[in-house]
Amino acid sequence: MKLIDGTILSNPQQIHLEAVKYLETFLTSGESVVLPDLSQIIESVVTQEGGRGSLCLVERRGVGCISEVIKNSQWRIREGSISFWYAHWLEDGPLSMHVSHIDQPALKIKDVCLDSGWNVAQLLQLVGKLVLWLRARSPQTSWAKWVWHSTIPKRMSVSMWKALFGALSVDCRVHQMGVALASRCDCCLMGNEETISHVLSTGDVANEVWRKVSVVLGIRWRSKQNWYDRINLWWARASKQSRVGCLHGLLPTILTWRLWMRHCKDRMEGNHETVEEIFRLIKFWLQYVSANLKKVRALLQSEELLLKNLDISLVVSLERHFRVIKWTKPTVDIECDSLLVVSWILARKCTLWYLWDFWEVLIELLKKFDFHVIHEYREANQVEDELVKVGAMGNTKRFLSCMELPFLCRGLIRLDRMGVLYLRKKR
Repeated sequence: MKLIDGTILSNPQQIHLEAVKYLETFLTSGESVVLPDLSQIIESVVTQEGGRGSLCLVERRGVGCISEVIKNSQWRIREGSISFWYAHWLEDGPLSMHVSHIDQPALKIKDVCLDSGWNVAQLLQLVGKLVLWLRARSPQTSWAKWVWHSTIPKRMSVSMWKALFGALSVDCRVHQMGVALASRCDCCLMGNEETISHVLSTGDVANEVWRKVSVVLGIRWRSKQNWYDRINLWWARASKQSRVGCLHGLLPTILTWRLWMRHCKDRMEGNHETVEEIFRLIKFWLQYVSANLKKVRALLQSEELLLKNLDISLVVSLERHFRVIKWTKPTVDIECDSLLVVSWILARKCTLWYLWDFWEVLIELLKKFDFHVIHEYREANQVEDELVKVGAMGNTKRFLSCMELPFLCRGLIRLDRMGVLYLRKKR
């Protein structure tokens, strides 16, 4: 393939890279209103690469739909490198459609953001009286504490999160992207349209799995109930106050992930799992999650029966008895051979500025104790000084007897035992 500038693309990889670069240039140009001619880089040949569910630009007549795709697409802000005026990052279209005059055409979204959120003053200056609804953070949801629970493996949480936002790659989602295909599920004998709700709830396999789990855990079951309504019913019964209540909140994530795994294995590997196999694996994950839950004080008789049906061990924590005691700070006697340091500690003031960092650490440490500090002549600390010198030279050793000490330390200890006075020569 030969481009307008004379560049020759000799293999499919070069063609793909050139197409990606061309499309990136087109999509990120905020002020450009002229659509580029992509006919030179898109072959009018239908290929079989990619398999089922892949999307390829295979005909030149598809170029005419790009403007419609861009018009109905919405950008995500992320790091804010897209155009503030011309990018479609609001639900009702670019901001340039709502203002009559644009002062800074090259302005990016990150230019009107602060570390803590939006620069409201700059926004008012730019858009005037135009009312904007800007969300600084995602709203709190009631299901987040169950989907992202610490006992749930992250792969389950991610699959559940994708299902909640309609991001699972079922035939219905592929069809919504503009790809025409005949949809037929692999979980029903007669075959139905493959949607998220069908794969995870209303299909024959999913419906039977939900029925068995509902019967075991005592939740009302409705045949062919929509997936969103079904999981919301379980979350409405969930509670952190009991073991069974926690399982009610965690099971929708476990079951959704396992049903999606069944769908992927059936579609990609041809491995058809039965309802009994899926139910047995769900019981295993319920046992695993239950073992990591906090222990409860007591269980009702009905809850014990439910847990026994799932082969979950009944672990009840013993009631704890607390006794009030009085705590006092330990008393420490400090002997220091520096009269200057003793005076600093007593006065709570250090007069040397380059020692202030060490001084603050010492004061914070002394706050934990009731202490008495006294001055001691340095002759009484000669053994400690010698050991400090040994440690400063990089030697780390544990002395188990006096004979293992350095030579000078052994001599000082012998003098102490003999009761010999230390004499200081006056200079």
